[in-house]
Amino acid sequence: MGWERQSSGEGVRPEKCRKCFLTDFPELIPNDAVCRTESNDTLDLVMLVLTTHSAVERRQAIRQTWASFTQNNTAAKLRHVFLLGRSRDARHMRSVQEEQAKYGDIVMHDYIDSYGNLTLKTLSGFHWLLKNCPNIRFFLKVDDDVWMNVPTLLNLLQTKDTELQTAIGGTCFHKIEPIRNNASKWYASFESYPHPHYPATARVRPTPAPSGGAQCGASVTGCTLLPPGGCVHSTVHERVWRQLRLEPRGFQPTSMETNACCVERKR
Repeated sequence: MGWERQSSGEGVRPEKCRKCFLTDFPELIPNDAVCRTESNDTLDLVMLVLTTHSAVERRQAIRQTWASFTQNNTAAKLRHVFLLGRSRDARHMRSVQEEQAKYGDIVMHDYIDSYGNLTLKTLSGFHWLLKNCPNIRFFLKVDDDVWMNVPTLLNLLQTKDTELQTAIGGTCFHKIEPIRNNASKWYASFESYPHPHYPATARVRPTPAPSGGAQCGASVTGCTLLPPGGCVHSTVHERVWRQLRLEPRGFQPTSMETNACCVERKR
């Protein structure tokens, strides 16, 4: 499918296409046994933590604080993994392999790890989740600069169980305008997103700037994010891409205004 052309000469991303980009990347660190239990018991929650190679201290802080509830992935009902792509720096790759050998909580797929590839990180993470964790009730996708109140989150997931079967949990924002300033980290070209507003989306930071933050939902919601044959382009921001996938399927963000889901760490 070709791109439409505007008078400005810019190519405009089509709303849908077939085989737009890879969705099932080779696993460099598969970690496919994380969700296994002795009796194949159902897990309440698997936490997918989006991180980068250089964020060693953040990962360690998470292991020592809110991810400690998984008891090094031996707890009866909880699991966590850190999601990474491939680094061009051989030292980073060796370091992460050593970290995985020590902690056993890293999943790495074969795409270049970069801010622009967050959509691919999310896609590969959900591929991994649905392939290796069929016995889960809920997922949490969270950035490594977010602090989680895990006991309160678990309680919230229980009380919002029905809503989260058809929703993504977070704080909802509507009619956010794309940032067209190419000096911004969150720059969105007309080519990548031609519309005047982003779709309604769920996130946790109460500011208009795009941010990943944290989102939670039932396992059935994660299934809908994986494109069967057609898909939405990966050139839009990860959170926008996610809602472009969910909205046509009847999913809508559900607000969690109490900050029970998560609280962003002050910088």
